[in-house]
Amino acid sequence: MSDATETIRHRFGVRDDGDMMPRWLKWMAVGMVALVALVLAAAYFADEPLRRYVEQSANRSMDGYSLHIGTLDLHPLTLSVDLHDVVVRQKAHPDPQLLDIPKLVIDARIAPLLTGKVAADIHLRDPVVSVTRLQMDTAIAQGREKSPEADQAVWQDQVRDMVPFESAFFIKNGAVSYAGHPAAEPIHVTALDVVVRHVTNRPEQSLVYPAEMHVTANLLDHAEVEITGRADPFAKPLPAVQVGIRADQLEIDKALTAAGRTDLPIKSGSVSLAGHIEYGPSERAVTIDSVRLMRPAIEYVNQPAAAGTAAAGGDAAAEVPTWQKQMLALVPLSIREAVIDDGTVTYRHASQADPIHLRGLTASVHDVRNVASKKGEYPSRVQGRVRLGEQGLVEIDGRGDLFAQPTPAIDARVRLDRLRLRDVAPIAKAYNVHIHDGLFRMEGQVKHDRGTMIALESFLLEKGKVDYVYKPETQEKQRRQVRRGVTKAAKAHRDASFVFRMGHGKILSSEVGFINRTTEPDYRMFLADLNADMDNFSNRLEEGTGVVKVTGKFMGSGPTVMTGTFRPEKPRPDFDLAVTIIRTDVTALNEVLRAYGNVDTHHGKFALFSELTVHNNRIDGYVKPLFRDVDVYDPDKDQDKALSRQIYKAVVGGVMSLLENQPRDEVATKADMSGALDNPEVSTWQIIATLVQNAFFNAILPGFAGNT
Repeated sequence: MSDATETIRHRFGVRDDGDMMPRWLKWMAVGMVALVALVLAAAYFADEPLRRYVEQSANRSMDGYSLHIGTLDLHPLTLSVDLHDVVVRQKAHPDPQLLDIPKLVIDARIAPLLTGKVAADIHLRDPVVSVTRLQMDTAIAQGREKSPEADQAVWQDQVRDMVPFESAFFIKNGAVSYAGHPAAEPIHVTALDVVVRHVTNRPEQSLVYPAEMHVTANLLDHAEVEITGRADPFAKPLPAVQVGIRADQLEIDKALTAAGRTDLPIKSGSVSLAGHIEYGPSERAVTIDSVRLMRPAIEYVNQPAAAGTAAAGGDAAAEVPTWQKQMLALVPLSIREAVIDDGTVTYRHASQADPIHLRGLTASVHDVRNVASKKGEYPSRVQGRVRLGEQGLVEIDGRGDLFAQPTPAIDARVRLDRLRLRDVAPIAKAYNVHIHDGLFRMEGQVKHDRGTMIALESFLLEKGKVDYVYKPETQEKQRRQVRRGVTKAAKAHRDASFVFRMGHGKILSSEVGFINRTTEPDYRMFLADLNADMDNFSNRLEEGTGVVKVTGKFMGSGPTVMTGTFRPEKPRPDFDLAVTIIRTDVTALNEVLRAYGNVDTHHGKFALFSELTVHNNRIDGYVKPLFRDVDVYDPDKDQDKALSRQIYKAVVGGVMSLLENQPRDEVATKADMSGALDNPEVSTWQIIATLVQNAFFNAILPGFAGNT
């Protein structure tokens, strides 16, 4: 061995027995081990004092709340701290506990310390948050007692002035529960995973949202929720976010039960949505790319408000902002697509009424914005279709403005096809109209924007059978309904903001009747084999004259023709009407004659001729009934009637003295219907109904029972 080598070995303390480790290195290793052991021992003995210190410090700073830490493990070698069984309670309502964290790990990063920045990762494993309505109300009340503006202005600045730090926040398998109304089911969030990175109080100036975030969870058992984007937790006055949000299969019934709103019409179905939310210093907007309501079940019962309810609120009600104004005042909202898929609707016109079923409801609305539109602008596309009853189909296609005031605006085509009238009979029944059958279809245009325009281009009713039933128990109600209907119709006719047009309507092979159950006996008057054509009806003078022609068989036997021309009511009813009824079997009128004159007929024919004109608030015209071969008395039929001979003499003897053509056994009278209208506010259809009533009771019945 050379002298140089020996010198080196001696200098570094290397012995000749094969031990190559220098003595100084051994001593350093021993010292480091001893130091580590000492640090670990110190950390072990410092765990409990440190736990108490952290717990006490937190409780001093948490007004109204208490924190308890089960155990604390300090790991000085890895610069980490483990907290076990961390529990936070509200002092006013300690049960249930607000927060339960089985394990919380704070893991410092060494490298950033070399640059003077504190950096740590915070891990929460299996945390559980439980909040009740009472605890929430208490927290809100406590917050109001402070000065929110001052607090918000302080805490963000305090964080910004702290030592530079950067952290990441992780939650694994968290759970959240909120118990609201006692009758409502709690809201549960499970499988909550949260990752937030780059949370710092010294962000780069170019980064508006420095932190990255990703959240996934299950809401109400099965709904999957995902939030991805960026945030600035220390923005003023509130944290700022720019995130995308996605929710799939949120079950409506569970959501409504949790919210305590099972009284809403929608009962089941699911909602999925995807969109973006930005709430920042300069930009605030909510954009829903798609919201889809799948298989909703809607149950609606019509409950008309009591008369005067709207007015009862007085000026106080007028001060309440409309929902449209409330929506317009929110951050900019845009819904690119909203869809209803395969929905069902059960409608009852009254609580005890039979249901009307709509199925296969599909609808879509595109480009909805909470921005006030100009008059005549319809920013949203609206489409929909639904099956009504057994085979009816309703379709709508047009545009709308959902936030127009005072009501949403729409301009759309509407088509109704193959509707069996009996499927909507429960609605008609509420107005004492009994629908037995009929197939209906129509097509037209509806426009509503501060005014209403209904353009019924065409309709067709085939094989309809409809009766209006006058009942003793609802006489006064029916009179009120008629008066209200007349008033509304007159108002609509004269309202400049309401326009109605009908191009062409047709009725084929139908029957309409009137049943009176207020007399003894009941009776039914009807027009069978009814065919009708109606053209160019409107409430506008500029639209011209409406024309109607009706043919049928009065009481099933008398060929009938009615023609009329109707001019819009500006300002009074204006129409011409001609009626011809011939060869009607008078025996079909026996129930009517018994009800009003205690008269029977055995055979004979009845006819009626009438021409009427209403113009300039005056009626001009006549009603001329004609009786032929009428036999009022049948000995075999009426042998038990004490007054039968007297009636026979009165009718056949007295009335026959008016014979105009004795060889043909005909009796004719003519009633003049001319004169001024007593009520200038009366409507066209009210005039027609009154004329029919007067013609029957003042011209026809006296021919049978005038002297009885």
